[in-house]
Amino acid sequence: MSDAEDDDKQEEKPNHGVYEGERGESKKRHGKGMAIFPNGDKYEGEYSEGKRQGKGVYTYAKDGSTYEGDFLNNKKHGFGVFKFKEKPDGPELQVYEGNWFEDQKHGYGTYIYPNKDTYTGEWKDGLRHGDGSYFFAETQTSFVGHWENGDFATGKWVYPDGTIFEGPFSQNVPCGPGTFEFLNGNQLHGLFSLKKQSSPVLPPEPIWKGLTVTAPRAQVQYHMQAPDPRNPKAPYPPRER
Repeated sequence: MSDAEDDDKQEEKPNHGVYEGERGESKKRHGKGMAIFPNGDKYEGEYSEGKRQGKGVYTYAKDGSTYEGDFLNNKKHGFGVFKFKEKPDGPELQVYEGNWFEDQKHGYGTYIYPNKDTYTGEWKDGLRHGDGSYFFAETQTSFVGHWENGDFATGKWVYPDGTIFEGPFSQNVPCGPGTFEFLNGNQLHGLFSLKKQSSPVLPPEPIWKGLTVTAPRAQVQYHMQAPDPRNPKAPYPPRER
């Protein structure tokens, strides 16, 4: 069953699983209890008038994933931690810790992805949305700024050596006018245009054109060169599952 299904509906069926715990005057599950559902899922925590409500832990039998936190009307709602697994005896592959609204990541939270990338910031309807930062473990780079519907929209692309690109993004790649700023204070202003890839699965290729230079330290301005955004290790945040 879905973890959003009403527990009382299960009790109306011949094989409704097992429940041990407190009940209210209406005989519905009320207070603290433990339920094992027909599909093997398990819930242990607080109930209110037959619904999971309050603090609790829900374990999915299929893969061993767990949610521990707040519930409201049988849904993940409030603050909680979801640990994703592929099999019960396997490692935790993804972890989300933060706010929930009606079973969706919503509000502020941190998500650790299977490749050890990390996003910390605002969410809306299960997607990265609002202000947040995404750290790419492999390239040691970061996106810091504003997100819309899961994609990076505008902000800073921070490189390991301290170089920063700031500007707009489209499909998680830089697009339009922007500025590279280097540790010595020099700035390279220019424009990213997008070139479609041969495969529709791949994001467009950003092509950089430098236009003007702002060089407070003119003696080193000839060393300025924008990092190559076409590097095959250039980061692209994954879509939400």
